[in-house]
Amino acid sequence: LRDFETFSRDSVSYQNLDAGNSYTIEEQVQDVSLEAKYDVTTTVSVNGGPPTENDSVTIRIVEDAVTTVTFTNTYTPKVGNLTVKKLVDGNMADATEQFDFVLTLKNGDVQYTEDLNVNGVIYEYKTGLTGYGDEPISGYVFQLAHNEEIHFDIPYGYKWTVTEKPPVGYTGVSCVVDSGPLVQNSYTASGIVSDSSTVTFTNTKTVDTPTGIASERLPYLMMLAIAAVGATSFIYPTCRRRRHKGDK
Repeated sequence: LRDFETFSRDSVSYQNLDAGNSYTIEEQVQDVSLEAKYDVTTTVSVNGGPPTENDSVTIRIVEDAVTTVTFTNTYTPKVGNLTVKKLVDGNMADATEQFDFVLTLKNGDVQYTEDLNVNGVIYEYKTGLTGYGDEPISGYVFQLAHNEEIHFDIPYGYKWTVTEKPPVGYTGVSCVVDSGPLVQNSYTASGIVSDSSTVTFTNTKTVDTPTGIASERLPYLMMLAIAAVGATSFIYPTCRRRRHKGDK
């Protein structure tokens, strides 16, 4: 049993092996951080033959022959899903109004700028976007109305940030990521891409309606009071005149 280490496009040679003996070669990927971000597929071929998907192979040494074993690793980035959902609340909220958002993605300190494909719709990276805060921002612009949502497939480990443009007339905003705490008065949410994440933005637009006797019934009560005073003023002099006439 021998352990050895190779790197990309590297090779190790063994000579003077006993003819007729069998040897098993097994590859183990040592960098677990890569496995966290990538699906790794390993294939092996012997003497240039067709590759088979396996991480080990057993060969038999043939006298005066060279046997070459080739392992190939294919790394496919893992993809997580980010869902952004929009809700509105309040007696003056408009369920048909479109709200503007910007999504930004970073791999470490590197800004991701490639096009995003969402069900055949292409979202392009844009710069100099204003109205989202004190400074212009960059990213992918999209719109959502009440109870709408959008799903982005994003490589594992990327940092995502979603920023909503503050809408006119809405006095309250809150956001929540997955089952985490509700964050009030924040137009921005962020996180790291994993299997699946959902961020929900809720905007509130409410106008106080008149309630109670003072606001609803008072005008009518005042009208009744005025009418009652007028009727009393009319009846009282009439009664006096009638009594005076009877005395004569």
